Amino acid sequence: MSIVLRDVCHVIGDGPRVLDGVSLRIDDGEFVAVMGANGSGKSTLAKHLNALLTPTSGEVLIAGMDTRVADNVFPIRERVGMVFQNPDHQIVATVVDEEVAFGPENLCLPPGEIRRRVDEALATVNMTAHRGHSPAHLSGGQKQRVAIASILAMAPRVMVLDEPTAMLDASGRAEVMGTLRALHRERGMTVVLVTHSVEEALEASRVIVLDKGRVARDAAPGIALADAVARGERFLAVPPLVCCLMRLQSAGIAVPTPFVRTPQEAATMLSAIAAPAAEVARAEASAVALATGADVLRLEDVSFTYMEGTPLRQPVLHGISLRVARGERVALLGRTGSGKTTLLQHFNGLLQPTAGRVFVEGRIGMLFQMAEQQLFEETVRRDVAFGPRALGWPSDEVERVTTDALARVSLGAPEMAERSPFTLSGGEQRRVALAGVLACKPAVLVLDEPTVGLDGEGRAALLEVLEGMRGDAEQTLIFTSHDIDIVAALADRVVVLEEGRIVADGPARDVLTDPPAGLQPPAVAALAGRLRDAGWPLSRRVLDPETLAQEVLAAARNRGEE
Repeated sequence: MSIVLRDVCHVIGDGPRVLDGVSLRIDDGEFVAVMGANGSGKSTLAKHLNALLTPTSGEVLIAGMDTRVADNVFPIRERVGMVFQNPDHQIVATVVDEEVAFGPENLCLPPGEIRRRVDEALATVNMTAHRGHSPAHLSGGQKQRVAIASILAMAPRVMVLDEPTAMLDASGRAEVMGTLRALHRERGMTVVLVTHSVEEALEASRVIVLDKGRVARDAAPGIALADAVARGERFLAVPPLVCCLMRLQSAGIAVPTPFVRTPQEAATMLSAIAAPAAEVARAEASAVALATGADVLRLEDVSFTYMEGTPLRQPVLHGISLRVARGERVALLGRTGSGKTTLLQHFNGLLQPTAGRVFVEGRIGMLFQMAEQQLFEETVRRDVAFGPRALGWPSDEVERVTTDALARVSLGAPEMAERSPFTLSGGEQRRVALAGVLACKPAVLVLDEPTVGLDGEGRAALLEVLEGMRGDAEQTLIFTSHDIDIVAALADRVVVLEEGRIVADGPARDVLTDPPAGLQPPAVAALAGRLRDAGWPLSRRVLDPETLAQEVLAAARNRGEE
């Protein structure tokens, strides 16, 4: 079953062309990754593949069926299933197994076949244990697994997925990607994956890069990604592992390709092309001293249960005790469903503990997973000023803190401040939402997955803002992230949750390089560990690619001089 697009253009209202003359063909059984900057047209393209959108001009043919013909819509959607970026946009039922059964029921399948498909789909995404739960009380990552299961249960010929792993932890991402590999290789399913992840794109047999609604590149992953890096494409978030190998390549180490998926692949490649010195002088990385000032947040034996007193009660937190000092930068880690978001929502009173107590010193500002959903005003400036106005501050103070907050997130230009926030890119919207929180002068800034859904440029811009806060001893930062490289860059301290309990708490270098079971170390630390095991004299607790590259170069060169 082939998918053919011929000179497809798509225009929304009086705006610019979101897709501008896209022509491509996806053959039966291909695995295609679609990449590009926020706003490049990726999601719009994906929605054309199952007739959720139809072209303004041009044509889309699915197995020869024109998406513009109304009678073709149902058979097209039988063949092409879609998983959206935000699972809340496609979950309709109040119980997980009913959600997964919804599609097969609409296909008028027999009850026994529906039950079989629901069981199989939930097992595939590792959500069987949650089949009786309400989707509303699942984590973002768990909701995404349910959304994937609901499409799998309809047995489509093509799966189109719009950043399906953005809210998943490392093990969840691995499970989803493993599922997609199995569907592609064992069942011959066509997979179209919209992603910002280089590691995920390397799973594909082909990468299509969109730029301002046009196909800018269509090639094998290594070729497409190398070309994007060479051109300095800002949408691409180059993983630290790849950065390390690129640094070695530029220094003369004969690295065949820096685009590898795993630390194991990188270690095998380096061991085959370079031998380590017997010993190299090095300075061991030391842990960052943690803040020891007054507490701004204290939790005492906090437990929490959703829907307490009902048959659907769901215990999530169990006896959490935690202290956070002023000026600390704390990352809260754990698998999908471990309780991270639930715990964060106790910090500013969105949730009240079922048992235990929470003490806060000062104002708490919170940025949610999909921070752009916090925007609602007509202009950027009015949106950022809303919080200070609601606090009753004088107008001159509101003006001052609004201007300062916009400057801190690099959106201070007058023309930007007067734009509608809904005309901005995803990364810009995320920074506007952050500015709205910062304008309220919170003692503690709480961020829930701040980089989810951002391209490389948006991610880098947000990280730059957060890094710029490092010198402010009064600003406390607490954040969750499934991106372990973000944690390595930002956190001084790491707290790890497992099934609603704290299982690790310490300096980031210590926890990340020797993580508890279930938590993967950053790729750079994992590569360093594998090379040390192979005899390379490398430092422990290495988290950044430049340091590791320097040590590998020193070891290889010293061996060459012997």
